[in-house]
Amino acid sequence: MSENLLPYAVRDRYRYYMDYMGDRVYEIALEEKIPEPREARADIEMVLLVRFLNEYFVLGFENYQRMLEYMEGKHVEGILIGRTEFAKTSAFTRAWSQVADELKQLIVQSGLRRYIDPSTSADEAIRALLRLHSDSSPERTDHGTQ
Repeated sequence: MSENLLPYAVRDRYRYYMDYMGDRVYEIALEEKIPEPREARADIEMVLLVRFLNEYFVLGFENYQRMLEYMEGKHVEGILIGRTEFAKTSAFTRAWSQVADELKQLIVQSGLRRYIDPSTSADEAIRALLRLHSDSSPERTDHGTQ
């Protein structure tokens, strides 16, 4: 994915996130004594990207909805910042809702849900992917006779 397609604020956070998580991949591989196969790297990066987008768009939208419900409870139907309206029926809310819904569907359809679910830590997802690739690598399938 070209990270340049992301808005600057998101792209900047994504770079920091991936730098940190890239370090975690190597640390976890060492802890688990799992040689990191090159094939696992692309899968791990994809899962981490989807986790990041899920946290930013899906979980972020859920928090935004709770904020709107709180405001509604205080008899405030929305707020206007600059030209952007933040309300349950605003174009901004509908667009964000659509992005969040489509991302949730993609996660389910792709089979990545177990790696993306917020109850699964990023470290657990990395460990599972490293083990998956380690177990299927040629040097592991000969039953230890290298």
